[in-house]
Amino acid sequence: MKASKYKAKLNFLQREAILIGEISNFDYLLEFKNSLKIKKESIKKTIDAIKEGVRVGRVTEFKLIRLKDELLNIDMEIKKVDSLIATSKANIYKLTKLKPTTKIPIHSNIPKSGEFFELKPIKSEIEAMKYEIKAAKDKFLPKVFFKADGYRAFGEGDADSFGSVGVYLTWEIFNKKNLASVQKAKIKYLKSELSFDKNLKDLIAKKDEILKRIDNLNASIKMAKKSLRIKRELLKSAKVAFELDEMSVDEYLGYENELAKARATLASLIAKKNMLIAQLAFMYGENFKKVFK
Repeated sequence: MKASKYKAKLNFLQREAILIGEISNFDYLLEFKNSLKIKKESIKKTIDAIKEGVRVGRVTEFKLIRLKDELLNIDMEIKKVDSLIATSKANIYKLTKLKPTTKIPIHSNIPKSGEFFELKPIKSEIEAMKYEIKAAKDKFLPKVFFKADGYRAFGEGDADSFGSVGVYLTWEIFNKKNLASVQKAKIKYLKSELSFDKNLKDLIAKKDEILKRIDNLNASIKMAKKSLRIKRELLKSAKVAFELDEMSVDEYLGYENELAKARATLASLIAKKNMLIAQLAFMYGENFKKVFK
């Protein structure tokens, strides 16, 4: 692969990888904000449910005040997330000239194993070194050439023609300059081979690590979804207990926080998985449109 072509594709792949990272982060932030909004609406419903109990003295007013204070905390947290979303949106605009307003769903597929894109220029260099060594060695081969000379001599009234034909052999087997060229080419070739082997070993290790992390994330995503379902059920029970004044306000808010955290955690795991898959696609020089849909 020519250096200019490699560099152009490298820049393109880097831009695509950055874009996938920004979109994944943007989607995560929107999901995080959504979890806060759901938590806020849930607490509002709880406030409405205990208002009558507070009015008749069955539920202490402290609980009502504490819940209203939590709503203010949530609003402040949402403002912080809005700021992060604005930054992420600006980054996406720089790359695409588009301003997303809603979540951009990403469906990712692990790219198939193939040749590492980073190794292509080194591989091309090795091939070039082979030709360079061959060209240097060819200078030691004996060279045969044909030579013919002719001329005419003029005398008194006569003209005589003379000629010579010969096959000549040259063999520069002891040419120091040629020997130096061969050695120099071999050194460059060996350096390229060592560089290729080292980079290949490092890339294989990196690929294996990424695949292992993706497997772990898949397992974590599965557990996070199960945890989310359980925490929804726990919150339902906690609401009932709290409204019956059988649970403290902090205990109840703990269940609200756990559910919101579970939603954000799931979104974070999905974003991390997409970013790892983007790394693999970059390593293989894969078309991102085939990997992410």
